[in-house]
Amino acid sequence: MDHNYQGVEPLLIEVLDATGRLQAQRKVAAFPGRVTLPAEQLSTGVWFVRLTQGDAQETFRVPLIR
Repeated sequence: MDHNYQGVEPLLIEVLDATGRLQAQRKVAAFPGRVTLPAEQLSTGVWFVRLTQGDAQETFRVPLIR
């Protein structure tokens, strides 16, 4: 996924299942770029990716089809 977050605080990326349970997370430096999250252990279905930096937060719906 590409992102344009930047700043002093790191970017927290979380992958949640349809019930809101955390399945994976990663902290990355907050500068624009591309982050690859491994999906091998995720099943086909709808997942949610939540990006958090400081007080800012965005959530994206991501369908995974195999």
